[in-house]
Amino acid sequence: MSKIMIGNLLGAVNRVSDDETPYSHRDAPFIINIISMWQDTTKNEENIKWARDLWNAVQPFATVGVRELLDDRGADRVMAAYGKKKYERLVALKNKYDPTNFFSLNQNIKPGKMIMTK
Repeated sequence: MSKIMIGNLLGAVNRVSDDETPYSHRDAPFIINIISMWQDTTKNEENIKWARDLWNAVQPFATVGVRELLDDRGADRVMAAYGKKKYERLVALKNKYDPTNFFSLNQNIKPGKMIMTK
């Protein structure tokens, strides 16, 4: 059930300025999505390892390390996807429109103060 999707980002995606939306790295020509899915819970470790090993294998060829389609590995990964300036804008929007963090799935931007990273 696992798959690798490679999408073309040329065209309309990179005709929008990088600072106009939270979607970053608009100058990258392609995106790779590593999607690891399975049903047998006894195969969790094997499937997670496959996805992480593939992620590590493609890193030498990547111009960008993280996009917005993230697992839940914490605020540092979310910050890496958006960059500090965009992340700050998203936190401000979260504070205004979702202060209780009702919409908290995927890469969660938590309301409150911006999370400072190294």
